[in-house]
Amino acid sequence: MFLPNVDLEEMVKAALWNVDYHLRAVKHFNQQPGMSTLWSDDPTVENERRPHLQADVNRFHAHLRSFFWELVATFDAMEVWVTETYGRNSGRLAELRQRGKADWFVEVSNYRNFAHRCFLVSQGIYGTENRKLIARNLIQARKNGGQPLIPDGLVEYLNEMHRLFVDIRNFAAASALVGKSE
Repeated sequence: MFLPNVDLEEMVKAALWNVDYHLRAVKHFNQQPGMSTLWSDDPTVENERRPHLQADVNRFHAHLRSFFWELVATFDAMEVWVTETYGRNSGRLAELRQRGKADWFVEVSNYRNFAHRCFLVSQGIYGTENRKLIARNLIQARKNGGQPLIPDGLVEYLNEMHRLFVDIRNFAAASALVGKSE
């Protein structure tokens, strides 16, 4: 595959920035009134206001889906970086691909794959008195235990990707030192 002359580490950094951007947007829209509205029976919402609230819901879903698309794209960019740096048959690439089988990344990939078909399903927990959002979680992908909270579970996914990036950057730095000492 032909790649333009780009700094592959910078490409991964840009991908991580995109993930962070969508995470910030998810956090923002998760706190908007549209995400706290109980649509079917909320007497506090006038019909004229519902389209404006729905816009917040739509933006939340768009950024949530984009978060997962960009997170997987970041992993793909890391694969390109490692392949171009060490070759297709390197142990580094094999190690990266093995780490791509970790539970957290399998979940991320499942959410990303589902996001291609429709909105990701989230469930909100609301206060009984003020009807305000207490917590929201994703459903459907986690095999064992509770489902990831929004935004906390998303932050965990991003932190895992950052750790992976640091490890790969350390591979590159160690290889550069070995090359200079030869």
